[in-house]
Amino acid sequence: RHDNFQGTVTMAAIQSHAVPEDCWMAIHGNVYDMTEYAPIHPGLPTLITRHCGKDATAEYDFEHSLVLLPIVNEYLLGTVDFTASPTLRPSKAPTSPTIAPSPPTTPPTMAPTERGATRSPTNRPTTAPPTMRPTTPPPTLRPTTAAPTTPWGCPMEFYTLANVAQHPDANSCWYVLYGVVYDFTNYIDDHKGGRGTILAECGTDATVPYEKEKKHDVSLLIKKGFSSMIIGRLGTTRETGRVACDEVDLVAVTAGTMN
Repeated sequence: RHDNFQGTVTMAAIQSHAVPEDCWMAIHGNVYDMTEYAPIHPGLPTLITRHCGKDATAEYDFEHSLVLLPIVNEYLLGTVDFTASPTLRPSKAPTSPTIAPSPPTTPPTMAPTERGATRSPTNRPTTAPPTMRPTTPPPTLRPTTAAPTTPWGCPMEFYTLANVAQHPDANSCWYVLYGVVYDFTNYIDDHKGGRGTILAECGTDATVPYEKEKKHDVSLLIKKGFSSMIIGRLGTTRETGRVACDEVDLVAVTAGTMN
């Protein structure tokens, strides 16, 4: 958790930290200070900072799995205090206008005839309705051509473990770490722990051996910039699929043990 751990945090407090230089947000009832994490996010920093001062649960669930949430545990400030919600003022009941009664109408008086008989009121001649002109039929509409649809997301290569196993040595060294496939061929000589440690796991899913090394976890992959070595994802078949564009550079798509 964060050094500035709060315990419980109100939404009003979260909303007061709504800029990239001071960025708090709520995700699944937890509150995180993402100020330092935003610049090292595998996607663009703006994917984090545009949600500063908000409850970003819905946006997180749309893009990510819950298994990745422990990556930001070190930025945890506490939990959301949902009891401190603003009091709603009662709304005024609408008033209906008073309708004044209309005055009674007096029927027309019948004028007497010469012999005392009543004469019925004279009916005025009615006006003949206007002659309707024939309407012009609407023009025939030509069928429109449907616009081509834009495919969702960005392309991503998927490899099986059998594909990865075909790259087992210094000439071509592929790794699987947290469901992501890396090409470490050009990194072998730069590894501070020596060539042997890297070469021992070429062509395999090296997630478990990787985590056994001291201070080796998902956050190290992010800090070292290993996203530039990503060549695809682990899958059940060799194919070109699609993923959300802001997830192309994710260094982990499955959970691991956080050291």
